[in-house]
Amino acid sequence: MKLPLRANDILLVFVVITSFLTPISLPILINLVAAKQMEISLFGMIRMLALVIFVPILAVEVLRRLTPDLLKHLMKKRFPISLVLFAVINLGVFWRYSSFFKKEPHTIVMASVVAIVLCAIYCIIGIFFFRKSSLENQLAGAVMLGNMNNVLVIVFSSEFFGPVETMVAAMYIIPFFSLVIPLRYYRRLKTKTA
Repeated sequence: MKLPLRANDILLVFVVITSFLTPISLPILINLVAAKQMEISLFGMIRMLALVIFVPILAVEVLRRLTPDLLKHLMKKRFPISLVLFAVINLGVFWRYSSFFKKEPHTIVMASVVAIVLCAIYCIIGIFFFRKSSLENQLAGAVMLGNMNNVLVIVFSSEFFGPVETMVAAMYIIPFFSLVIPLRYYRRLKTKTA
């Protein structure tokens, strides 16, 4: 018996697939968008991907087997823990670019604007893609395109690119955590008009 995929299932599958495709898709995207060739080590990207994805998965599985009560407690506090971890990751990545940002602080503002505009565009495309589907699928489409694997992008950009790219990836944290607000408004608006 084949069960239908729910919006959340599609979202999870999309994030996993796009994360695994990063070592292949990133150089292609750079070539298309920036019109420049970059020599990026495929092995280095795969190693980085394994660290960013498989180490946390392994940690969760170890906690699930050894201390399930601790894992349940952590799951209840996951949002504030995620915020703290994102802050620590950003601080850890940006220590090497501090002199650049002191010289060009406007880059932080511009990176924030770019991140918010990109997220808005991605969400609109996600909603448009599922426009003939249910409201749940439209919202899942917006989240699927609007929320990227932020940690993966920050780590990749800090390892293989410069401070500007890394700052845009880091400032994506603003729409990453605030995307729920316009999507709630969109849900309320669509529910009233239905």
